Amino acid sequence: WWEIDYAPDPLVPSDNFNTVAYAGNGGTQAITTGFTPDLVWTKQRSSPSRDHLLNDSVRGANKILYPNLTNAQDTAGGPSSAYFNSFDSNGYTIGSSQYYNDSSLNYVSWSWKAGGAARNNTDGSIASLVSANTAAGFSIVSYTGNSTVGATIGHGLGVKPELFFIKGLSGIRDWIAWCNEDNTKLGYLNYTDAFDSSRYSWALNSTQPTSTTITFSNDAATNGSGNYIAYCWRSIAGYSKI
Repeated sequence: WWEIDYAPDPLVPSDNFNTVAYAGNGGTQAITTGFTPDLVWTKQRSSPSRDHLLNDSVRGANKILYPNLTNAQDTAGGPSSAYFNSFDSNGYTIGSSQYYNDSSLNYVSWSWKAGGAARNNTDGSIASLVSANTAAGFSIVSYTGNSTVGATIGHGLGVKPELFFIKGLSGIRDWIAWCNEDNTKLGYLNYTDAFDSSRYSWALNSTQPTSTTITFSNDAATNGSGNYIAYCWRSIAGYSKI
């Protein structure tokens, strides 16, 4: 008797991440990524001062965050069809807004595949909604803070994350940035200042993330009384390196 040991199919990078440079057409445009993205980061290239834009499938296609700003989450104003319309089977669709698709401007977008529809995760003391692509080392986590020191959320990666960004969705809040390279210090995604160790205490309760959870203090940047989003990554051999 013998067994055939079938190795898993190798990860195809283009099925999980893609960069697309495109010209706006001033109408409705379908952008092809080669998969259904769960996070799209867009930047207008024609104007250096134009804000960066984040749309993800967990918050909903018409919800916008600005990774270079402290602004609260925006819901697309005016006709929603003018902004980010939908996540599609082979990419996403945008409307005529100058932020995404002005006819005289050029753009770039970076798209990541997570795990599609978010699922309940109870690994932490705070229940979270997680869309995770463990094979590609990326997850999106939505949670509601409880202002409790030592509270945790499940991140869904199955191993310790090497990079994550966290943003409060209401009010003026900085983007918390943690990486495994300098792991007892934190930076702000929206500022140019250096990583600092004091933030590690009040944002993450001086606690390293684990294979299942991220720990918080009770600061409003990561665990106040509102809603939050976290984007988490880890390195995958042959695909990504943090």
